[in-house]
Amino acid sequence: METLDSLLFKLHIMFLAEYDHENLFAKTKEEHKTDAENLSISDRVELIESAGKKEHEEFEEGGRWSNYKTQIYHFYHDKKIIYVRITREVPATESQDGGDFEPPSIDIVEKKKVEKFIYE
Repeated sequence: METLDSLLFKLHIMFLAEYDHENLFAKTKEEHKTDAENLSISDRVELIESAGKKEHEEFEEGGRWSNYKTQIYHFYHDKKIIYVRITREVPATESQDGGDFEPPSIDIVEKKKVEKFIYE
């Protein structure tokens, strides 16, 4: 989780540097770290989606009321490429819009090559 926290701190500072100079220079580094740690899930998702490069997206059918959407973003952070996965529950149909869904989950993941045999 330490890598995710440091990435979110970096993205938070980058956002402030671009859009909110007054707030950037009004606080200490420790205060900014606390602000980044206290970001809501939706703010964290927004930072990742706005600053990352989307690497992959998939949709999985879940059931009658909801499905799952997974997106992978990559970043250059701490001198290496890291991948961040956002998984969110989405409505199965338009009539479920605004339903009571779980908040998105954010995880650091690794990119792995999987070999698969196909018989035709």
